[in-house]
Amino acid sequence: MKKTLLIAVSAAVVLSACTTPGKRTAIGAGAGAAGGAILGAVIAHNTGGKAETGALIGALAGGTGGGLIGNYYDKQAKELAAIADVKRQKTASSLLSKTKSYLKPVNQTYLQQHKKP
Repeated sequence: MKKTLLIAVSAAVVLSACTTPGKRTAIGAGAGAAGGAILGAVIAHNTGGKAETGALIGALAGGTGGGLIGNYYDKQAKELAAIADVKRQKTASSLLSKTKSYLKPVNQTYLQQHKKP
């Protein structure tokens, strides 16, 4: 059991070093691992197997699945933020151009009225 746990933890550390997870990835992996461990232990116990082994397998499967789903949501959030930023920039530039076009006649009138001889 200790050898299996050591191998599983080592594999998790090696795989987690590949990338920095986003918030949703980490939450998904943690929740998936916890749920998978509980479900795996219950299933293994009820089928006559070792609960520890079932919990380990369930945690690995649940953590992987939860991490993949969380990673999908992280990527989706980044894409939506990029789209919102582009729209925000377009809106700001159009407002700025409209403001400049409204101020141009006012500035010309002011300059003509206060022209130095």
